[in-house]
Amino acid sequence: MEITSAAIGKLISFTVYPSAVLGTLFTRAKVLALLDAETAFQYIDPPSLHANVYPTLPVGTPNQYDGYLYVKLRLQNGTVTCVGLPWIDAATIVEVADLQYQVIVSNVNATDYERIRTALVANGFPSITITPI
Repeated sequence: MEITSAAIGKLISFTVYPSAVLGTLFTRAKVLALLDAETAFQYIDPPSLHANVYPTLPVGTPNQYDGYLYVKLRLQNGTVTCVGLPWIDAATIVEVADLQYQVIVSNVNATDYERIRTALVANGFPSITITPI
C-alpha cells in the first residue's frame, strides 16, 4: 500500500526506518492528511527530526526536510503527529480493517481473565471486551 490522498480516513499500521528516534511500530494510526513541511511544523519539528533520521533513510532520499511530504496521523492514544513519508518502510504499510472477531476461550478458570487480557493487549489488540459466558 502506498500512502496517498486515497489513504485519508483509513487506519494503517507500519514500521519506520529510524526506529531509535521514532519508535518501531505505528499501529492502527488514522491517516488525516498529507502535508508539506511548513504545515507539519504545527505538530513536529521537521528540520530537527529530519537531521536525526536522515542517516537511517534509504539512498536517494532528499537531504532537505522540505523536500518531501509528511503524513498527518491520529495515533491510538488520540495524539496527532506527522511522519515524513520517506521515514516509513513502504513494504510494511498495511491497511487495517475495522473488523470485530468473537473469540471463545474454553477450559479456563476465573483467574485466567487477566492472563487472557494481557496476552491480547501485548499482541496489539487493546480494544477488547471479555465477557464470561
